Parts: sequence; structure tokens; C-alpha cells
Amino acid sequence: MKPGTSRLSAIHICLVVLVIAAASALSLSMRLSATGPRGSDAPAERAARGKVLFRVYCANYHGKTADGDGPVAEYLKVAPPDLKELRQKGEGEFPTERIHRLIDGRDPLAVHGAREMPIWGLTFQDRGRDSNQEEDVAERIKDLVAFLESIQKD
Repeated sequence: MKPGTSRLSAIHICLVVLVIAAASALSLSMRLSATGPRGSDAPAERAARGKVLFRVYCANYHGKTADGDGPVAEYLKVAPPDLKELRQKGEGEFPTERIHRLIDGRDPLAVHGAREMPIWGLTFQDRGRDSNQEEDVAERIKDLVAFLESIQKD
């Protein structure tokens, strides 16, 4: 192998994964926008919607089961955490607000240093819509947070 070939292959893999994720995200965004009212706020229904969002937006990095072992994880500077241990790391409390802010990403958390995770608060907006989408973005993030809370280890 030529020097740099494996790095070039890794870059190609990352680009392909990102293009697939972007296409899936656009498709999901269009379906979610077209569905009208969001439905129930019951924790189980929020978690079910959050699971779909997780699969589309997060699984490439955090893995299908949120263990931090997605196909892109090995190419990141900082390994994604095991998202099923958030309650344990929070001393028995699930850190709902902190997780919401981390996912949203528009509230900079300087203590965490450089940010590798995408800013989903912007990504969840439909660029073709000329309206305030903050409520829709907040609802999607709440769904993701509900899913993450539902998969916590005891």
C-alpha cells in the first residue's frame, strides 16, 4: 500500500457515510414536516420517535445500540461515549437539560473544549421553510432525549 492510502480510504468512508446520513436526514425531515401534529407527549411515544431520529442522525457515530461503536467512531479524535451510562455518570439522575443542550449545540459549553458533535439544533431546521422552527427543533431534541433516557442501564 502507498503511504497515506489507509487515511485516504478512511476519508472516503467518512464522506460516504456523511452523504448517506444527510440524504436520510433530509428524507426524515421531509416526512416529519409532512406528518402534521406530532402526536402524543407520552414518554413511550416520545422515545419511539427519538429512536428513529437516533438511527438516522446518531447511530453512525454512537452505534446502533448507543455503545459508542458506530462505523465512523474510529475516525473521530474523541471516541463517542456509551450513551446508556448517562444516568450512572449523573449519580443516578438522568441529566435531561444537559443532554438537551449538548444535542442542540447552539448553547456553547466552553468547558468541553473543541466540539466534534454536529450542532443538531441547526440541522433539525428545514431550510426551505420560512417560519420560526424553534418549537419543532425543541420537540425533536426532546424525543431524542426521551429515547436516551429510555435506554439507560440500571
